[in-house]
Parts: sequence; C-alpha cells; structure tokens
Amino acid sequence: MADPPQVDGRRRDAIRSHLEAIAPYYTTEWDPTTPGPGTTLAALFSEMAEDVIERLDRVPEKHQRAFFDTLGFDRKPPHPATVPISFSVDGGAPRNVVVDGGTRAAAPAATGRPEQTFTVPGEQRFEATPASLQAVYGVDPTVDRVCNHWNPDLNSGLAAGGDQQLFVDENEQRHVLYIGDVDQLTVEQPDKEGELATIRVRLQTDADQDLIESLYWQYHGEASVGSETVEQWHYPTAISSVADDATANEVVFDLAFEGTLTKTAVDGIESLWIRALVPSVHGRGDLTGITIGREVGIGPGLNWSLSDASDGDTDGVDGSDGETPTSKTMSPDRLLYDDIPLPFDESDAGNTDEIEDEGTYYPLGTEPQRQSTFYVAASEAFSKAETELTLTFEELTLPDAPPENNGGPPGSTVVNKHESAGDWVRTEMEPQLSWEYWNGDGWSRIATLTDETDDLTGAGQKVGFRVPDDLAKTTVAGHENHWIRCRLVGGSYGTWVSEETNGTFQTHHVVFPPQFDYLKIEYGKLEADQEENGETEENDDEGGDESSALPSSPATQVRTENHLSVSENLAETGTGEVRPFRPLPDPGQALYFGFDGPLHDGPLTLFVDISDQSFPPDFFPRIRWEYCANPGGDEWVEIDVRDGTANLTERGIVRLVLPGESVLHKRFGTERHWVRARVQDDQFETSRPKLQFYHLEYLAPEYAALQPDSYEKLYHEGYVTAQPDHYQPGRVTLQPENYQFDYQLGRVTLQQGDYQEEATLDTDLFTDGGCESVEPCGRTLPTEPPSGEPSQEPPVLTDISPNTAWASNVRLLERTTLGSSDGEPAQSFATVERPVLDETVWVDELRALSEGERASLRAADSPAVEAETAADGSLEAFWVAWTAVPDFLDSGPDERHYTIDRTAGTVTFGDGTRGQIPPRGTDNVEIQYRTGGGPAGNVAAGAVAELVDSIQFVDGVTNPAPGTGGAAAESSESVVSRAPERLRDRDRAVAAVDYERIATDNARELARARCIPEMNLAGDHEPGWVTLLIVPDAQRPKPTPSTGLKAHVESEVEQRAPATLVAADRLVVRGPSYVGASVDTTLVAERAGSVATLEETAASAVAAFLHPLTGGEEGEGWAFGDLPAMSDLYAVLEGVDGVDYVADLSMTFASNEGTATVREGEESPTVSADALVHSDGHDVTVRLGATNPGSREAEQ
Repeated sequence: MADPPQVDGRRRDAIRSHLEAIAPYYTTEWDPTTPGPGTTLAALFSEMAEDVIERLDRVPEKHQRAFFDTLGFDRKPPHPATVPISFSVDGGAPRNVVVDGGTRAAAPAATGRPEQTFTVPGEQRFEATPASLQAVYGVDPTVDRVCNHWNPDLNSGLAAGGDQQLFVDENEQRHVLYIGDVDQLTVEQPDKEGELATIRVRLQTDADQDLIESLYWQYHGEASVGSETVEQWHYPTAISSVADDATANEVVFDLAFEGTLTKTAVDGIESLWIRALVPSVHGRGDLTGITIGREVGIGPGLNWSLSDASDGDTDGVDGSDGETPTSKTMSPDRLLYDDIPLPFDESDAGNTDEIEDEGTYYPLGTEPQRQSTFYVAASEAFSKAETELTLTFEELTLPDAPPENNGGPPGSTVVNKHESAGDWVRTEMEPQLSWEYWNGDGWSRIATLTDETDDLTGAGQKVGFRVPDDLAKTTVAGHENHWIRCRLVGGSYGTWVSEETNGTFQTHHVVFPPQFDYLKIEYGKLEADQEENGETEENDDEGGDESSALPSSPATQVRTENHLSVSENLAETGTGEVRPFRPLPDPGQALYFGFDGPLHDGPLTLFVDISDQSFPPDFFPRIRWEYCANPGGDEWVEIDVRDGTANLTERGIVRLVLPGESVLHKRFGTERHWVRARVQDDQFETSRPKLQFYHLEYLAPEYAALQPDSYEKLYHEGYVTAQPDHYQPGRVTLQPENYQFDYQLGRVTLQQGDYQEEATLDTDLFTDGGCESVEPCGRTLPTEPPSGEPSQEPPVLTDISPNTAWASNVRLLERTTLGSSDGEPAQSFATVERPVLDETVWVDELRALSEGERASLRAADSPAVEAETAADGSLEAFWVAWTAVPDFLDSGPDERHYTIDRTAGTVTFGDGTRGQIPPRGTDNVEIQYRTGGGPAGNVAAGAVAELVDSIQFVDGVTNPAPGTGGAAAESSESVVSRAPERLRDRDRAVAAVDYERIATDNARELARARCIPEMNLAGDHEPGWVTLLIVPDAQRPKPTPSTGLKAHVESEVEQRAPATLVAADRLVVRGPSYVGASVDTTLVAERAGSVATLEETAASAVAAFLHPLTGGEEGEGWAFGDLPAMSDLYAVLEGVDGVDYVADLSMTFASNEGTATVREGEESPTVSADALVHSDGHDVTVRLGATNPGSREAEQ
C-alpha cells in the first residue's frame, strides 16, 4: 500500500523562503534580508509552523492507524522460544526425582544476548530417573540387521553427537561359531618349504558339506599382511574337504593356514580360536536353519602342499601313491641338555661349545652323570592328550664302544683301550633312564612307554608312549612350552678300563655318551608292528594303542555369537543339537534403549531429535513402547505412553509410565535395563544396501585403474568384493569366495553361485587414472529438496536425551487481582507486566448468579469455574473464566468475552450489547498469565547451564538442541504494512503473495517466505501443487526451519487456503534447497603485515557477503534462485583493507546433487527457483608482491 498523502509537506526553510518572498507585499518597511528583530521573529515563526505542518501531515497516517485499530489490528506480542532442557540426575539417587512445572533454568548472558531464563510449564511435570542411557540399538529382522546407534567410539554415533538413520546404518549383526582349544589348536608350521599346517574340523550335522563350506572360516593368529606380520583374524589359505574321514551325519574338512595361531579372548575367555562366519552374500535363511552337535572335533590336519594345489590337487595333503597318511611328523621345538640348548638344525650345529662335532646331538652331554637330563619341547605333539607318539633318534649310537666279549658273562664287555695291550678287563655298563613329563604340579614318570633304544644305548631308535592327559606347560631354562625329559637315574654310560704296562696295571674311567644325528616326532596312527620290536620298561604299563588316528578331540570351547551376544560354552552345557546361527527374534523393526539402572513409575521422558523428512500421508508406523519384565521368557509389557514424536516421524518428547520395574538382563552383549519401541503396523523401508568396493588393486587389471573417490553411495555391508590381502593367484578356493565382475556402462554385477546382486554406479564416484578430467556439459547445478520426496525411509536421529522437558523463555505470574468492576460498559484494566501470554481472566460472579445458574455452569464443560468456600462451608466467591476474542463484532450481550492487547497489557470488556459487562464487585477481576519471550531465547545447543530452582539430586541442566520460535514484538510500522494486505486478501490464500503474507504474519520468527506455484515435493514442475519456502531469522550460515515451525506455518496456511485451489496434501512447506558457495582465492597484500590476520579478515568478508539473509551488495540477502557472480567476489575481496588485488579466484557451488566450479570469465550455473546460496568453507591465501609489497606494477 502507498504511503499516506501529505497535507502540506513544507519544512521550515520552505516556510521562511515563502515568508520572505511575500513580505514586501505586506510590510514594505521591513527588509527580511537585513538581520534584526524581524528576521528573528520570522525564524521562530517558521519553526513553529513546521511543527504544526508536521502534525497536519500526519493526520492521514493517524486516521489510517485509527482505522486499522478500529478493525482490530493490534501489535503482536513477542513469541516465546521453546527449548528442550535435560536434567542430569546423580546416579546414586535412591529414587526418581520429580521435576515440577515452574522449574527454571538459565542460559548465562553471551555476546549480544542477555541472560535468558526458561521455565518448565506445569503440564510438563515429570520424573527424572537416575539411570542413564548407555545403549541404543536398532534391529530390522527382515534384512537381519543390528545397528549400534549410540556407540560413543564411533564419530557418527549419537553419543558422539553424530546423526544416525534408524535401521540402515552399519550392520553389526554377525552370526559366528567360535571353536577354541589351547591344546588341539596348537599346530606348528612344517619345516618343509611349500607346505602349510592345517586344522581339521569335524562337525556333527545333517547339513550339506557345500553349505558348511560356504561359511567364512578364520583363525586368530600372526600372519603376513603385505610386508608386515599382523596379529588379527585371518582367512585360511585353503579349505579342503576330507570326505573319506567323515562318518554319517558328519562334515570334515581341513583349514590350511599361514602363520601361527595366537591366543585371544572371546567373551572374556582366552584361548586359541578359529571361527566360522555367515557371509552376508549368502542366503542367511539356509545357514540360520542348520543344527550342529555340541561337540566339535578339532585337531591338527595333514600338511597342505602349495605345489599340489597349483597342479590342481585341491586336497594338497602330504603322502604318496594317493594314500592318505594317518600320522604327522615334525621336528621338536627345542632340545636341552640340562639348561644348555642343543642344536636341532644342522645350520645351527656348532653354536654350542659343548658339542664338538657338527650335526651330532649329545642328549646327556659328552660325559653323562647321575641326574643328567635331556629335555624335549614340542608344543603341538605334546599337547594332544591320549595320542600315540613316537620319538625317533636317527643314527643313535654309543661312540667308541667295544664289541661284546666273546665268552664273557651277559651284560659285560671287554674293552681294549690300546690295541698293543695284550690283556682285557671285564667291567659292567647298565644305564637306567627315567622318562618324565610335567603334570602341572611336578615331574611325573610317563606311565606307558616303549623304549626300543634300550636306554639310548643304540639297540633301536624309537621311544613310544601315549601322551598323558595332564601334560601341562612349564618353563625350562626360561622357555615355556610342553616339555618331557629323560634323566639318568642309575648306572652309567662309562666303564673302568685296566691295562697292563710293563707289568703294572692302570685303571681308567672311559665314558661312551649316547649320540644321534636327528630327532623327529611322529604322532597319530602309528605302525602296527611298533609293539613287536619294542621293549616296555619297568615304569611302562602295556604300551599304547597304535590303531588311534590323527588326534581329533572335542573342543573345550564352543560358543556362538548372534545379535552381538556370545553364548555360554555349548561344550559344557546341555545335550543334543543346537542352532549356531539364530535369526533375530523380533517380529518387526524395533529400537532398543539400554539404561544402567532400573526404570519404574513415571512419567519418564525421552527427547528424540529427528531431522526433517517427509512421509506419505497414509504411512502410519504405529509404535508400541515396551519394557522387559521377564528376561527368561522374553516377556515384554506395554508401557503407557504419550508419544510427542508422532511415531518416530518428527522431533518430540515421549512420556513413559511403567506399570512395573524393569529387570537387568543381557542383550546385544551388554547387561542393561531395556526399553524398546516396536514398529507394529507400516514398517520403514530399508532397501538392500548397495555394493561397496574394497581393495580394488587386487582386481583384474581392467579394474585396478579405477580408484574410488567416495564410498558414500556404494555401501553394501558384508559384500567384500575383492580378494583378501593374502590372495595369491593359483591357489585353491579362497574365503571369501571369488566373485564375478562385469563393469559396463556403470553397472556392476556381484555373483556367488546362484546369488546375484546388481548395482548402478554413479560415475562421478570413480576416476580413471589414464583419463583427464572433463568439464560437465551445460552449466546447470541440480538440487534436491532437503526433505526429498515422501518416502517410508527410516528417520534420521540427531539426538536422544532422557529426563528432558520443553521449556520457554517466559515466566509465570501467579493469579493476581486485575481490578474491580464498576458495572460500566467497556471497562479496561492494565496488567502489571507486559507482554501478556497465555492468560486466563477470572471474574467473581457470586452475587450475579443464582444457585441454579451456578449449578448449570458446574455441570457444563466450559467455561471453567472455581468455587471458594469459607471455614464454615459457606460460599465466598464463584470464579468464572472468560474467553478472549479478537473483537466484539460477533459477541452477544450475554457472552463472557474480552479483548486483550497483549503487547500493551490491556484487557477490555464488552459494553453490554456486544459482550457482557462484568458484574459490579471489589477485586472481582483476576488474571493469571505468562510474560517474556523474544528472539533472545533462541539460544544455541548447550547454552542452558544453570538451574535456578535447586532440586535435590539434580547435578546440572543443559539443552541438547537449540531454542526455536522466539520472535520480537511486532512494530507499529509492521502493523501498518500488514493491515492493508490483510484487508486486500481477506485473510485468504489465493495468490502467491497471499501465502507469503500469511506465513510471515503468523510466524514472526521468519525472515523470508517465498511461494512457488506448481512445484511438487520433488522440486519438479507439476500443476496443482504449491511449495512455500520459509527461512527463519537467524545468523546461522544456513538458517533452516525447525519441524515445529514448518508445522505451524503449514497449519496456518491450510486454514486459509481454499481447497478448490490446492489440496491439503499438495501444499509443501519447507526450507530452501541450499547451495553452498566456497571460494578459493589468492590475494596480494598491498603492504607488509600479518598474513594470517588478512586471510581471516578476507574469509570473514566473503562469509558475510554470502549469508543468505544479510549478504549481498545491499545487505538484504540473496534472492531465491540467484547465485553470486565472479565480479561480485572480486569487488568484495579487493574492498578488504590491505588487499592490493586478487591474483587468482575460483568459486565452487555445491548442492546435494553435485558441484560446479566457476573460474574467471565463466558464468555461475543456473539453479532451481527454490535454491538459496549460503557460505561454505573458504580457502584464502595471501602473499606479498615480488618487489614492492604495495605495488601491483612491481609484481607484474
């Protein structure tokens, strides 16, 4: 509307000029140009006339305002800001802490903002629990997914301040079978080059061998990864089935591995472990349905040959003529004579001073004596309890021993020390050995032992025994291992030699120590003729059972992991078969909240902050809130709830009242008190995840050149689409299995057996190292609305905070006297405080109402009434709540109505014709209201830090989300501007400007509104749709409307938009599609100074220029659909004090659909009409000129 017309418009100079011009015609004797009393009088007159004319000129405006005032256009009061406030309760509190309505918390004063006090309204009263939230898990049984949404160790977890999309973030679900045993999994790598050790696994199951082999098997140990040795879980090099060793309902296979198994802890149990994992690419339904026996046989397998595998022999076991050997041979880990190391490899021979001949081993030293001890360590062989074992001493002899005496008594020998001597002397040599093992407490003799060596005297080469079941590790000479030992406990390996020299006999003691060339250890199924050639010592029983096969014993630890929980040891509990891989028990999607203390009573509150998202109008994911009352029976009890999140689709507070107390129990591997929100009706859509590429350098050459720039859109959890690090061509089937790739025109196919998955790749995500970058065609930058098209995708959570209530920057004024009615028409009363918000006006009508009328009012739902009685029971007052109306035009004489100017704090009653007059009385008009509000309440997250009203056991307060909705009182100029538009459109939304006016009028926290007809939810052109873009008044780089603000604006517009023009489901209220502008520039300083300061100043100037609301040349912000030009940035940067000129400049625009870079001489891209620019990160570099820092010409 145009400004009111001016009645006169002149000012003092014009008035005086006019006076001086007409003076000669009226006062010829006065010269107005000559100083004197006349000129002074003329100046005074001009000034006074100017004042009168100014008032006269304002008469139209005065009448205009009076007109608008008569029509009921009042200034709107400040709007309070709303903020969620979380109360931190001492974990040692013995009970829930009641937070009453009226509780106040404050945000200390900050730059540009005074201290703000926030008050919890009465209806927000709740109980704060001392239990703290420690875990949040989302489960989706349809895709077998478990998501840890809380994990503080993840930068993206809610506990770390990250965003989490329910049910679709990283899947932590694993189905794992753990098999552990320290003894049976102690397997050493063979000495022979080109061979690998194996572990044989025996599973009792009806499942097919192929199904079992589709599992991903791993072992924990040390193995080479690239050029380093890494201790972690590794894939075995090969898996070989051993069908000929399997019985009915049994699957047997060998895992060939590189490296060494090392101990690790699984669920706190330290052992040697292997494990089987269900692959994500497999049909999990098949594997989650199998059963296995609780006893899992494990032990060493037969060595696996790399050469045989290269030739196509997938068994790769050692042996010959196609026969499968049933025993395993190896070298000892260590040999000791007493505490002296003995070489057991020829390359190490000679390192021991006590051994004179290389390649010769003296087990008891060169001069054996009583208690001389020979130690043998073999961690693999000696750890296999009840296994038949043989020690073979190659070339065992007694050096220089004489032949047996012809004719001498048994057991005696005749030694001829000097061949020239003519006499021999008979002596005895009967050594006695004790073979012993460590049983955990001490050394014990091996009960069953067959000694062919006749106490190492060389009669045979083998010593055999059954490994005792209590043979334990011990430390000998500082080396921990499984040890056995052989002690000389009687006799000797020496003899006395007498010789005659010149008729004199001399006696010498000569020692013949046992020696051998090599010691090998063999265990498993031994040769049947071993017993025939053996000899049992006195400490033997009857020898061993040579028919036993390669050792395979039930594992001591068998555990399963499902849903992040590891089971108890199945090898020790229960009988019968078990399902190692169990599907999720939930009937549908569910969100679990884990607390570290019991939950009871209530209402307990949970603030859920959800990002903006659009859902289809018919989508209704009804949420049932439950707590676990009986973990043993998995019994969940429904909770009485008031859900302010509209079933987890918008930000709000959930209020929970528990009928009982929660029970501590284990779920997802953690003991907590669990509450869950279960989706009952419409499920959120969690589409199959997309493909992700790992280790592209291991693919075929045509793929190796492709390097991923981003994995953001290529994520398929569990689909490992490249070989593991230990992959080498020519080996047998690997884990994970090989996949087939077909990269053509952006399509990749992942295939495993009958399973196939396809994904279309965004070509922007990959660059070919052999190609130069190509500029995109055209200069259009696509954008997508921030909320996107309506979909059933799960919401994105930004925060979950228990013990939270809404609060506003207002304070409650208790009910107080407003005045006394004198019975006159149009009475007005003024409040003590202003503005007036959420008021209730009460009038005492005791003397004006009959008993029957009072009874009728009590029985009616409205208005509210309150009766006050004296001590004797008599009625003292009868208060009736009156109703506020915008005006009295539609009010009848008997209607209890009043009008209120909330900004001025004035309450006005009717005149008896239009609106009832309050009955006469003393102090019979009262009011209760709130006051405060304003934009200062829009505090940042975390600004609230002080509790004004102390509450026992409450340690502190904070606001997990920023305050929103605060707006200042409307100015008179705004009323004058608003009223004509309101009169023009009659408060109906017909034209685009009507939508914009209704939005800004009813939500004064808005800085801007833009209506775009025929734009649908997806941002595309479609008749019948209306999109209303709103931007809140905020100094944030990217002001975004809150969910509550959008809902409020949408509600106000829907009430005023004719359904014949736009349907309610085709009205879109949202924020703009922001386009970030980042500047990369090099500036030349005109003088020496702080480069860092100038860089910061220039970056701040660019950021201020690009602010969507206060940027631009005029400081009025940027229009929708416009992007800044390069010339604008040159002007801003060269206008910074200290900048000589801009040496280089480029600007990159980034939307949620792509990027576009603009350089000198290029135009900015075009964007959609709903786009709005905002400042993004900037890279500013300042350098000095080459010769004269202040001269552009010097550098040129």
